Amino acid sequence: MKTLIGFLTISRVHPPFRTILGRCIMTSSAHGKDQQDHLDITANNSRIELVCPAVVNEVKHISPTVKQLKLHVKRKDFTFKAGQWVDFFIPDVKTVGGFSISSAPKTLKDEGVIKLGVKASDHPPAHWVHNKCKEGDAVSVRAGGDFYYDPQTAEEQTDLLLVAGGVGKNPIYSILQHFVNLQLEYCDRERKVVLLYSSSAREELLYRDHIKELADKSSNIFYKFFVTQQPENKESTHMRNGRIGEDDVTEALEKLNTEKLLCYICGPSTMSNAVEGFLLNSGVPKNKIMYEKWW
Repeated sequence: MKTLIGFLTISRVHPPFRTILGRCIMTSSAHGKDQQDHLDITANNSRIELVCPAVVNEVKHISPTVKQLKLHVKRKDFTFKAGQWVDFFIPDVKTVGGFSISSAPKTLKDEGVIKLGVKASDHPPAHWVHNKCKEGDAVSVRAGGDFYYDPQTAEEQTDLLLVAGGVGKNPIYSILQHFVNLQLEYCDRERKVVLLYSSSAREELLYRDHIKELADKSSNIFYKFFVTQQPENKESTHMRNGRIGEDDVTEALEKLNTEKLLCYICGPSTMSNAVEGFLLNSGVPKNKIMYEKWW
């Protein structure tokens, strides 16, 4: 759900669509004393009941403003769907965080770990991550959220258009990795994915090296990065100055099978609204567009 500023809020929740996805509209309150409580705001969201103990295996900067936590989960019955978040419980910190999982379900299955990307903030859980958290610290997590991609069979897989802004990249990155893992599991060479990812500066484009690596290994993965505030000296096929525009969305749709397509959007409200409008103008049905909004 939201890794961006360490908390999340929901204004309206739509019921899940089949077994593949969830759809929700997200907003986030301003920084400071008036922040709403994550647990109260997400009370109507789906959650697993298990609150699972975990240990911080690694904490490191992955951009100037974002730290990644690698958590070893202590119970084998802990699960999540690609795109979901965790309630994040910290001893001696009263406020419960809400952070998106940036890793794929397969990583949990194979290694027993999940990864979170947390942006610096004065919100208590994010502040703890950036200023106090260290390897060996004990925390607890509980998975939840209605924004996810979870096909149960090869036949339920779809083409994907993934659109992310800022640290809205975290749930989108989880979905991208899950898509790649399912392609390998089902030996699927038909389904395609396009990622459009916008950030204020090149150094804030999270996971860009791994995204390039995934695309270099597959002819079915396409991506384009956008830098909005610190223009690149040299643009390229995969790096553009400016915001995601309607032409970019149209170009992305031309690479995909729109008859079997799902679109996932996570980022600032203005970006999400604009991209949704571009998709609707292109004839994509509204029930094929899943999004989380924040500002």
